[in-house]
Amino acid sequence: MKNNEETLKKLRLGLDIGTNSVGYALLDENNKLIKKNGHTFWGVRMFDEAETAKDRGSYRKSRRRLLRRKERMEILRSFFTKEICDIDPTFFERLDDSFYYKEDKKNKNTYNLFTSEYTDKDFYLEYPTIYHLRKAMQEEDKKFDIRMVYLAIAHIIKYRGNFLYPGEEFSTSEYTSIKQFFLDFNDILDELSNELEDNEDYSAEYFDKIENINYDFLEKLKVILMEIKGISNKKKELLDLFNVNKKSIYNELVIPFISGSAKVNISSLSVIKNSKYPKTEISLGSEELEGQVEEAISVAPEIKSVLEMIIKIKEISDFYFINKILSDSKTISESMVKMYDEHNEDLKKLKGFFKKYAEDQYNEIFKIRDEKLANYVAYVGFNKLRKNKVERFKHASREEFYGYLKQKLNNIKYAEAQEEIKYFIDKIDNNEFLLKQNSNQNGAFPMQLHLKELKTILNNQEKYYPFLSEGNDGYSIKEKIILTFKYKIPYYVGPLNKESKYSWVVREDEKIYPWNFDKVVKLDETAEKFILRMQNKCTYLKGDNDYCLPKNSLIFSEYSCLSYLNKLSINGKPIDPIMKSKIFNEVFLIKKQPTKKDIIEFIKTNYNADALTTTEKELPEATCNMASYIKMKEIFGKDFNDNKEMIENIIKDITIFEDKSILGNRLKELYKLNNDRIKQIKGLNYKGYSRLSKNLLVGLQIVDNQTGEIKGNVIEVMRKTNLNLQEILYLDGYRLIDAIDEYNRKNSLNDSYLCARDYIAENLVISPSFKRALIQTCSIIQEIERIFHKKIDEFYVEVTRTNKDKNKGKTTSSRYDKIKKIYSSCQELAMAYNFDMKRLKNELESNKDNLKSDILYFYFTQLGKCMYSLEDIDISDLTNNYHYDIDHIYPQSIIKDDSLSNRVLVDKKKNAAKTDKFLFEAKVLNPKAQQFYKKLLSLELISKEKYRRLTQKEISKDELEGFVNRQLVSTNQSVMGLIKLLKEYYKVDEKNIIYSKGENVSDFRHTFDLVKSRTANNFHHAHDAYLNVVVGGILNKYYTSRRFYQFSDIARIENEGESLNPSRIFTKRDILKANGKVIWDKKEDIKRIEKDLYHRFDITETIRTYNPNKMYSKVTILPKGEGESAVPFQTTTPRVDVEKYGGITSNKFSRYVIIEAHGKKGLDTILEAIPKTACGDNNKIEKDIDNYIASLDEYQKYTSYKVVNYNIKANVVIQEGSFKYIITGKSGNQYVLQNVQDRFFSKKAMITIKNIDKYLNNKKLGIIMAKDNKKIIVSPARGKNNEEIFLEKTELVNLLKEIKTMYSKDIYSFSAIQNIVNNIDCSIDYSIDDFIIICNNLLQILKTNERKNADLRLIHLSGNSGTLYLGKKLKSGMKFIWQSITGYYEEILYEVK
Repeated sequence: MKNNEETLKKLRLGLDIGTNSVGYALLDENNKLIKKNGHTFWGVRMFDEAETAKDRGSYRKSRRRLLRRKERMEILRSFFTKEICDIDPTFFERLDDSFYYKEDKKNKNTYNLFTSEYTDKDFYLEYPTIYHLRKAMQEEDKKFDIRMVYLAIAHIIKYRGNFLYPGEEFSTSEYTSIKQFFLDFNDILDELSNELEDNEDYSAEYFDKIENINYDFLEKLKVILMEIKGISNKKKELLDLFNVNKKSIYNELVIPFISGSAKVNISSLSVIKNSKYPKTEISLGSEELEGQVEEAISVAPEIKSVLEMIIKIKEISDFYFINKILSDSKTISESMVKMYDEHNEDLKKLKGFFKKYAEDQYNEIFKIRDEKLANYVAYVGFNKLRKNKVERFKHASREEFYGYLKQKLNNIKYAEAQEEIKYFIDKIDNNEFLLKQNSNQNGAFPMQLHLKELKTILNNQEKYYPFLSEGNDGYSIKEKIILTFKYKIPYYVGPLNKESKYSWVVREDEKIYPWNFDKVVKLDETAEKFILRMQNKCTYLKGDNDYCLPKNSLIFSEYSCLSYLNKLSINGKPIDPIMKSKIFNEVFLIKKQPTKKDIIEFIKTNYNADALTTTEKELPEATCNMASYIKMKEIFGKDFNDNKEMIENIIKDITIFEDKSILGNRLKELYKLNNDRIKQIKGLNYKGYSRLSKNLLVGLQIVDNQTGEIKGNVIEVMRKTNLNLQEILYLDGYRLIDAIDEYNRKNSLNDSYLCARDYIAENLVISPSFKRALIQTCSIIQEIERIFHKKIDEFYVEVTRTNKDKNKGKTTSSRYDKIKKIYSSCQELAMAYNFDMKRLKNELESNKDNLKSDILYFYFTQLGKCMYSLEDIDISDLTNNYHYDIDHIYPQSIIKDDSLSNRVLVDKKKNAAKTDKFLFEAKVLNPKAQQFYKKLLSLELISKEKYRRLTQKEISKDELEGFVNRQLVSTNQSVMGLIKLLKEYYKVDEKNIIYSKGENVSDFRHTFDLVKSRTANNFHHAHDAYLNVVVGGILNKYYTSRRFYQFSDIARIENEGESLNPSRIFTKRDILKANGKVIWDKKEDIKRIEKDLYHRFDITETIRTYNPNKMYSKVTILPKGEGESAVPFQTTTPRVDVEKYGGITSNKFSRYVIIEAHGKKGLDTILEAIPKTACGDNNKIEKDIDNYIASLDEYQKYTSYKVVNYNIKANVVIQEGSFKYIITGKSGNQYVLQNVQDRFFSKKAMITIKNIDKYLNNKKLGIIMAKDNKKIIVSPARGKNNEEIFLEKTELVNLLKEIKTMYSKDIYSFSAIQNIVNNIDCSIDYSIDDFIIICNNLLQILKTNERKNADLRLIHLSGNSGTLYLGKKLKSGMKFIWQSITGYYEEILYEVK
């Protein structure tokens, strides 16, 4: 008998790829699951979602910043070591020990700084803060103690301010930078406007900008922000100065922020309220502002532009903060000393006030430490105890303290106290009360101000300490200190260790110091390498030099403009190429930002204006321009045409180098430009890259695949025709995709030498989360091919759903606000079409909370008219659907499209008369319909696409082909990455990659009641992969065996019994054939599919194992005494004691190790978790682990012990009898477990679980559902094809019984679960709501993709039930098991004796 793999004709792999799972299913050509050696090849691979580059980058930047600060401090110490140690040998030792308690110090001296006659007490009496010392050293001409000189300079070197401003001088009257901030803000506003151009919720007024940012504007702004008192007064003056619309984002965001509003509710902003952004109020003065913004971007990346605006506003605010602080001070130190004095004076006033008017509150405000109070004690972060001891603890923020204090002040009602209260509250409102020297706003100080103080101190002390003037290497110590202060590694240099895989620096082998950096590092060569590193590769081409063009490049700008012009229709016809060329040359090459109004006016002027029927409203917004072309032509004049290549490179440099000094140097040295041109170019700001390369647009030649005619490159074809890139890629006669494939084949010869992981990293521009998913997918592919000794024949890839309504889920309020605004301008239209505007407005108000209903939304956007007959619709009849239907403009028999642009509300009779025809074929329209549609478009009540479909006169061959293609494929960038991987790395022929549209699979499930539930188990991932093969394969064979565009009469499609709608393909016939073979036998196929989905128990689930690289899972720092479960920062210093020094909430375990320990009672086998902090380099990791184990007290009681396995990875499966689980955490001396044997439910139970999920989601959304104690209507019936969905108590009882039976199985007989099973009593007549709560909570435990607890108080258990634990001491017979990605291979890593 032949082996199984030899008899197989085809291996067909279905994939369902998510960000934390991959479902797969391997089927043969008859849609049967494939088995080998008893193992069925379908399953789910689970893994943690990868961090974004931003998440990893924030940790890396912070780590690098602290490391470089440490290096600066070590360099400074080296300059002072000899001079200080000559008079005080233990000074630096005492400094290093200053963090520790006396008993933990190496040096047991009482004081940290000074030990002779002059002690620390004397020092702090003379200089209460470091700024007092810095001020004195600048103002007093005397010899200061060398230790004081070091302390002052160390403080400046450590906290040196920001590097936002160029040069070594900073002037608070210089407006260049603040003007640039406003220009940058306007650029972000433009970017946001482009992002939201198709969003109906935002008008042009919302993006209103400040036009004249000149000297007068900036002077007035300074007066408003620094001299005018009161937030409301500032807001009024700012609105007048900015001269922007009251509905603009300037008024909504910028003015409240910079006027000093304590908090702004970010989540209520128009541009944010419909996003996933959580409800949050933030302040520019908040210490967590940047962290909040970064977190918000990760939660809601769709509002990234708005959140970046907040950071930009902070820069503006910081500029005026500096002006205010330094208004009557020469230096930072002087201003800080004044702040200190003012704080003391105000504190005396405040204490005196409360002693006088509210003495009973005094102790609470000024003495008591209480975590719940944001009092003065919490604000300053310490409390004086007896015997002059000071207790330090977590601080309350300034905002929290101000809120607390204002409440206390407002509670005092004495008339004579009101003047003092006003003094305090005014200072609070202006953020001027009890300011602290150390705050997050110190980062606003530019380094130039600190540099000025550093130079003054060094100059004053140089004559007393000659060593400062001495030196070698051509630099004195003083000069080296200044260079160390100014030392900042340019961002384009990156890591300095050239052995690092993340490094691209070009440098000599000599050690780098701040004073030799420019000599050791070859900046120009490093910058060149940085440019290449920064540029992404082309979406289509994969040559070594196929980098993406900047968005502002001359070539890509023309491509964008041609793409826009080629889609224009004038008088209902595609734009004429000659007219297009004139518009491009005489509008786009003249105006920096052309508008659609400019285009219409140009056509009117140059052509027959009377014959022009196209209006401005009908044209899409022009978001493209040739601004870079126009500007460069201004700069280069007559030299422009001869230097286009150089200009393209200059535009690339402008895009990459934010540092204008680097840009200036390249313009001078590399391009040899004169000073005038350099100055003009340095003033330009270009941002962003396209996804296309120069080679794609102007390099590859397009050859007619039939005639051999050379048609030119992409740009040339787009100039001569109305084609877009997608058409050029795939249309017969062009087929650019063939030239791309050939080009890539020649340039991918070396790819076979890369492993899949490296190929993905080097060639695919996709998110880290999808990269991880692709790497896991590759492992599945490779293991299957290795097991079967042959290549996979066909891949079935799930792609994006696109035919559903894109506006689904849009909030009721946004729909209501939009319609209400439009109705205010409809009176003229009401008279023309005879409808009652007042009635419509009243009806809108009555239904404002019900506009999620599409039927009501269509009613109001159609002005209460039937879209075909234009007759009035009775709104009261809409609820029962007796007289009205929602019809599809493009019939469902042709295409599955449920978007708003394809649906209208019509009279049932008109719908019946239209049948399954296109609108232009059916004679159902009112003669005035076309004009009515035009008016609706002009009011923006319907979209341009809906208007096009309503007024369409014919369907072209190309559009019919497009319908077919859209049923098969619509890809997003992530899926494009997978397809590119299959084609280029695995060399899979394109015809063997079949696109299975997610919507088609979803509709197939719905049609044949193939329910799935994410709550029940993870099998749905494998099921979807299975259905991708079944459904995708049938549709692919069906469509590719038919040429629908050959039907000249659309009705013939129906007459021939055919359809373009996937749903109808499966329901219209019991038997379907393609090329003479049966591809669909409804009865038999559904029977087999039901059996596979609900009666097979052979799906394999595996989990990715790994050694965590992150040092900490959470980086919340806990002060001493806070958090019993705090873990230490370090394990080899006194900071191991968290009671003394605090710690962190948790850290990551690098791995687990198994230890065999011999003691008095015999052998113990122990599982020990090893923190990442205890592990150093991989080459000495075992030694580090041995040292860590030796430091643990518990192992000292054993006579001997030995680590027998050094690397049990996270997520390794542990088998204990019939149990299988993984470790997910640690609680004290126990490990927290997660079950890995998934739960099988009957189909009836799955339906009940799905309806429970729907019920709970409705409750969360506040949807009211009809119910009694026997039944809940989860979803009412909506029309003949939409039946009522309900939950009955009997269903819930049956589900509870099934859960109890399942949890009683041996594989789930954990003690915690058996305790739950014993408390489940199915005979109790709970209310229907309680049944739902009990079932839902029981479903949360024993999940295999996450660990959850259950609130089971309704069955007399705790609200935190179901947690599984494992002690550190292991039982005999326990096994640690490695599983391959498909589970086909297994290996026992260790078995307990």
